[in-house]
Amino acid sequence: MDLLEHHDIRIELKALTESGTFTGYASIFGIQDDGADIVERGAFAQTLSDLGTKNRKVPMLWAHDSRMPIGHYIQLKEDDKGLWVEGKFAKGVSKADEIHSLMKEGVIDGLSIGFRTKVSEYDTSTGVRRLKQVDLFEISCVTFPMLDVARVTDVKSTFKLDPRELERELKEGGLSNRDAVSAAAIVKKYFQREAGRTTPTREAAGLDSLLASLREARSGFTQ
Repeated sequence: MDLLEHHDIRIELKALTESGTFTGYASIFGIQDDGADIVERGAFAQTLSDLGTKNRKVPMLWAHDSRMPIGHYIQLKEDDKGLWVEGKFAKGVSKADEIHSLMKEGVIDGLSIGFRTKVSEYDTSTGVRRLKQVDLFEISCVTFPMLDVARVTDVKSTFKLDPRELERELKEGGLSNRDAVSAAAIVKKYFQREAGRTTPTREAAGLDSLLASLREARSGFTQ
């Protein structure tokens, strides 16, 4: 029976910007994993060609559970290092939000490809199998990967600044309607400018601090 196989790598959070995507490598060529598999360059070539022809997306699953899709992959390509991917978490899916948050915190740091082997070579003296051609079915986020090499280079946040909520807080903090609207616009512009050079956690913390100050000021007005 032709069973679905897995090949894992470890990822590392490098940067945070505004969106719900991450980039990195789903497989690294020439490196042996804990299952004694080595993926060779060109192993995904046929799959990538088929994906382009059929205009099919590769699903993102949680821990290879087909009942738990959490997104899909926007781009996949082979380079000299391995299989580079850009993944996008699904909006409005609670599990996707959960895994994305855990990835940002560094709790989830693994990717694993689900595939079927088409062409391989097995070395009986070493027990190592070289994967020369595989059919890629899915790429999962996992907790414990088997290969500690590949790295995610960019994870983007779903953090959003709600100007209306900020305006409401500013008005409740004692500002006039006109001043609240103007202040909210300035804050929004600031966070948009900073999105490419700071983390959403830092942005959220800054906004929380601002709102906390406004609430404190509001309590002073009401006393």
